[in-house]
Amino acid sequence: MTAFPQAVNYWEKDGGRLTSAASSKHRVEVYDETRHRLTLSLRVHDIDDDDFGEYKCVASNSLGTVQKLMTLYG
Repeated sequence: MTAFPQAVNYWEKDGGRLTSAASSKHRVEVYDETRHRLTLSLRVHDIDDDDFGEYKCVASNSLGTVQKLMTLYG
């Protein structure tokens, strides 16, 4: 996603925000690709049945919000 002004970026699952700090289960990484463009990566460790399902990547700034969905199958 590309955003200016800078966006707040995060991943969600089942309505809850996923962070690396909250759990060792999820690792969120941000890669600065180019000016105003970031790649937001999510890694899920020790996958079990509760991890399968839909994940949402969200980027939001004062101009709006963009969401993309990803489904983890098993």
